[in-house]
Amino acid sequence: IRSSHRPNHFVILSILLVALLAAGGLRRLIARRPRRPWAWSGAAILLALIIDGYAGPLPIVERPIPAGYAHLPAPDGGALLPIPVNLNVSRSENLWYQTAHGWPIVGGFIGREPPYPLGRYAPGVRELRYGRRDDPDILEPGWPELARESLAHYGIRYVLYHPDAMKQSYAPLRELAAELGLEPIYADERLEIYPVPPVDAPRPLAYLGAGWYGPERDAERVWRWMGESAELYLVNPFDAPRAVRLELQMESFERARPLAVRLDDGPPVTLEVSRAAMRRTLHLLLEPGTHVVYLDAPADPRPGRGAELISISFERVAVR
Repeated sequence: IRSSHRPNHFVILSILLVALLAAGGLRRLIARRPRRPWAWSGAAILLALIIDGYAGPLPIVERPIPAGYAHLPAPDGGALLPIPVNLNVSRSENLWYQTAHGWPIVGGFIGREPPYPLGRYAPGVRELRYGRRDDPDILEPGWPELARESLAHYGIRYVLYHPDAMKQSYAPLRELAAELGLEPIYADERLEIYPVPPVDAPRPLAYLGAGWYGPERDAERVWRWMGESAELYLVNPFDAPRAVRLELQMESFERARPLAVRLDDGPPVTLEVSRAAMRRTLHLLLEPGTHVVYLDAPADPRPGRGAELISISFERVAVR
């Protein structure tokens, strides 16, 4: 942490030195006065100490909890997704509201975001956090089915909009909620409550993690480039291990190159990716929960893009 981020550290040291000067000055002032007024000086010092050490409530600002929170049921083991999420933002409103509703929440008071794949990459959470979605994209299923099923899998029971805090992002986020098929059960100027519907027929899911460039398109195709490394998240929503097929449609930049594929901490498998478009299917056994597929390939500079390095483009990623 840079010193400029903690100016109070300098203040603490300064107070110690100033206290010595203040004590010396006070001693001189007392010495100049007659003996009798010492009682008044002592009373003034005592009053200052009482005021300085007072620990009772001194309300400076009021932060009433939105009345709509009374419409939430008791916690059931799931979680809430408050919008704004307040990840990488030093705001504590969501934690204050949590003292009333008692549910786990996504985010909180996090001024420096730790590694938090759920908050950064998980479909549904990502779009509602940043206020945008990529559609079309290379994933199957895509928006909005992927986001809706992801929210349900990660136990998000309700999405909570705070219109007064969302400001300009409120209108586009209302559109995203409509595309997701979310309908409010409560709405006022401070809080809107959207239940996340359960998934009738769960299925394995895939979504992108770190290392991917944005989607590119022409008239008929959509693709994404990866750099030297990229992450692909796979979700098994069932309570038992599941055999899945990971289907990849890809092509290499300018020349054939090897692609190392590794599931979690397992051994890597190397594929030779050709310059021409190709398809490969990987058969994987997934334990229940979320897994990471790590992709690594040698990368080259992209012409006209400065220091941007690319290796392999993917046109389709699906898990079945």
